[in-house]
Amino acid sequence: MPELPMPVPEPNDEPQEWLKELATKSWEPELIISAASIYLISSLPEWIDGVYLHYEINWAQSGYLEAAAGVGIELLASLGLLFFKCAAYMLTAAFVAHFTLRAFWVATIGLLSVFPQDIEYDRLPKLGDHAKKAMRIQLGTFQSFIVRLDRTCSTLLSIAFLIALSIANISIIYLAMFILLSFVRLVVPIGIMEEYEVVLYFVFLALTLLPAVFMGLGNTKWAKKRPDLETRLFRWQWAATGILFPFTRDPFTRLGYMFQSNISRSAYNRYKLLIGVTLSVLLLFFKLQHDAGNRLDTRTYYGTDEPYRVYPVHYDNLRTKGELIRTASIHTDVLKDNYLKLFIAYPKMLDAVLRSRWPEPILPDNMPREQARAKRNEANLAGFSAYFKIYVNDSLRTDPGFLWHTHPNANERGVLAYLSAKGFRLGPNQLRVTAPRTDSVGKEQRVTVIPFWYMP
Repeated sequence: MPELPMPVPEPNDEPQEWLKELATKSWEPELIISAASIYLISSLPEWIDGVYLHYEINWAQSGYLEAAAGVGIELLASLGLLFFKCAAYMLTAAFVAHFTLRAFWVATIGLLSVFPQDIEYDRLPKLGDHAKKAMRIQLGTFQSFIVRLDRTCSTLLSIAFLIALSIANISIIYLAMFILLSFVRLVVPIGIMEEYEVVLYFVFLALTLLPAVFMGLGNTKWAKKRPDLETRLFRWQWAATGILFPFTRDPFTRLGYMFQSNISRSAYNRYKLLIGVTLSVLLLFFKLQHDAGNRLDTRTYYGTDEPYRVYPVHYDNLRTKGELIRTASIHTDVLKDNYLKLFIAYPKMLDAVLRSRWPEPILPDNMPREQARAKRNEANLAGFSAYFKIYVNDSLRTDPGFLWHTHPNANERGVLAYLSAKGFRLGPNQLRVTAPRTDSVGKEQRVTVIPFWYMP
């Protein structure tokens, strides 16, 4: 059995002095690191939302108009969105706190240079003799306060990077599971995948717990009585950790052991509990916000139902540039033309729904390519026309004449239809887009409802 590597020898006195001198000047790069991190991480939640929406529109393969069933890849994507957003806000808060405290530390250094005599308690007129003695003991010297503040700043910056490494570890596991399930979906038929996806998910999750299993077994009395087995379990645990976290294992372990070995166990557990509670509260908050933002609205009589509310995303003239439509939109909230331009988004997850109802047409092999492409386009657009039902008020608009269209606002793909304004009511109108229910034959479910005003 190979021996464990020898520990690294202690450095000599010269590097130690050099390291101490470097530590005394670390506040300048700390301020730069915190400022740069705040600037970069503050835009991370918006970037994460954009990545998730891109995945949902262009890559997600199930869950159209309803939550994705099971514990599969769509749930991984939504949980990943919530986790990374919470982590981004936690990191931002940590770096803001460090930057603030370090700036305060610089201010105290400047104040001490102005008043090098420190706090002169005897010259405080409103304090009695007992209060002066008590405050001298309680507050100590201003220099000792500066030293403690400096240590707090350096510790807080290290904690921020410990949180970042923890997030990196979790993200590696998450991405590995996500990539594996995505690859399996490409090679396994949809029916089989839907049946065994949850099993595959838990099998892979169990593999990520192997380091913890080996550690737990190595700490048992039964294993400690067998040195060879204890050594083997430790090697397996270290190797499994390296496989799961190839880039972050060593720095994360060093930081964790540094904190765990230099502060009390109770304090270390309090820090872990604080971080865990903060992450849980943020997850709950963003989960409620993601599912239904109106749950956080305290106005009793303020409703958010689509038929009774103007959503800017549904109107080209009101929508923010770059915002995804996701369902459907019209070109204006007040119609003055004799036609209404309707765009319906075509997310990737709609493929499986349409394919199950309208399979691609079988064409002769000798048909010219241009003619075959035209036939497929006609069949696919006919499938869209049959799948989506368009109502203006109570009138069903048959044969909308869909055309492929890439919306210029966010380069979102979909279909476009021009609806004649003939039959519209003067004043308020309501456009409804529906689709067949997957669980009830002959019944429809709402895709979206868009109110608009007609005043030619």
